[in-house]
Amino acid sequence: MTVTVQSLRKTFPEFANDTTAYPDGNLQFWIAIGTIATTGSTTFGSRLWRSMADLGVMLYAAHHSVIERKGMLESNAGIVPGLSMNVISSKSVDKVSINYDTQIGMELDAGHWNLSVYGRRFIHIARMVGSAPLLVGVGGGCVSDPFPSSEAWPGPDTDPAPGGSSFS
Repeated sequence: MTVTVQSLRKTFPEFANDTTAYPDGNLQFWIAIGTIATTGSTTFGSRLWRSMADLGVMLYAAHHSVIERKGMLESNAGIVPGLSMNVISSKSVDKVSINYDTQIGMELDAGHWNLSVYGRRFIHIARMVGSAPLLVGVGGGCVSDPFPSSEAWPGPDTDPAPGGSSFS
């Protein structure tokens, strides 16, 4: 399936509730960029994401659309849009204070992807699809495989060296 504005709005209905806040053109732009970023211009990206490619594109587009919406709200309020601001973890007014745990739910070393729930989901899945299974004990894959059977490598040689001396 190819991701469309309609499929994104159906998957994430919060983007369908206010089409003025999330106009079709904005969503389509980020869908196009997300398609390139997620699946790439070669089949390599498609092979990584496989059946989750559409979800990756939608999460990518949703994340960037939310950040763009924040910039638009800042601009409408007379604030310079796009200035980096950290998450506020504590605020006090008179005798009342509130603290938030800003680390819970964050993806380690995810940078700007942590700025939205869609970004955190995207990077979490991207890290999974970028991983490959590790095969242990499967032989026969190398041209110069010293153990052509399907047995695992037995480990370093501990037999005494020729001439009766040991390696130790």
